[in-house]
Amino acid sequence: MERGASFHLKPVTDPGGSVTHNLRLWTGDHPAPAYLLPAGEGGGYWEPIEGDVVAVHAAKMALASRQARQVAGYSPVWEGVLNLPPPGYGGRKHLSDMVRAFCQGYEAITGHRVVAASIHADEGHVDEGGQAIINSHAHIAVDRTDANGRAIRLTKDQLRRVQDLAAAATGLERGQDARETRIKHLSHQGYRALARAGRLSTGVEIAAERRRRLDEVELAERYGYLRGLMKASGQATQADYEEARECRDDAWWLQDQIKEWERRFARRSQEAEKGPSRPATPPPVVTPPKMEKEAPAVKKPRSRGWDR
Repeated sequence: MERGASFHLKPVTDPGGSVTHNLRLWTGDHPAPAYLLPAGEGGGYWEPIEGDVVAVHAAKMALASRQARQVAGYSPVWEGVLNLPPPGYGGRKHLSDMVRAFCQGYEAITGHRVVAASIHADEGHVDEGGQAIINSHAHIAVDRTDANGRAIRLTKDQLRRVQDLAAAATGLERGQDARETRIKHLSHQGYRALARAGRLSTGVEIAAERRRRLDEVELAERYGYLRGLMKASGQATQADYEEARECRDDAWWLQDQIKEWERRFARRSQEAEKGPSRPATPPPVVTPPKMEKEAPAVKKPRSRGWDR
């Protein structure tokens, strides 16, 4: 079954871990995952676009405002996963050309800068018949800030154009507009979990799973990000926190609230950068000079008889 076109971004909170995963630099802290295909079963991995994600992340974090750095989950660098067809469709060069075309178009649409891109054709699972089902995709890291470190946010129209671009660049079928289907993105963690459980046999089942819920990990991340925004804004009330806690499993509510609190946080950051407004200079206070007191007149003593 061929997957549809898709590209979804999330903040990179651990740039070192991201590089370790994307370049397969496994360590004790970041061991190789279980969903890697056996040696020789997949198409390997490679970098069509090389870049230093860790250095860019550090440089842009240094430019970020104090308020931005206080937001839980804030990152100037985000990473997206672009679905790709299996490598047998044209080999490494063909997939690399797809990714480069997508990245060029993405920069033109969004104003973000692509930092690095890695293609993974070594992930997936082996079905009951012993056939390797390859989950080909590219990890694309982007700097979503301007030269001054301010976030470049995207409109809904830009996000839809990015999904159109993903389909055009990869040749995969573009999914139906979420405004019509109300279907939410299924994260790669959720995809792998369902694949291992044998629950991704038809496109109908995938759509049903997407309708039912977002992956629990992604929901938790969005909820944590929202709470961080609320705290950093300095405007959240106890009622706001209680409502967020009650609606933490509602993906649509979280999405709308994140946008709202990002706007509030942006306004506060702009006000903080401008500094407190200076009051008008009051007119100078004129203090009247102190007048010296006149010395009292000296009375002449009355003449007495013997003075004559």
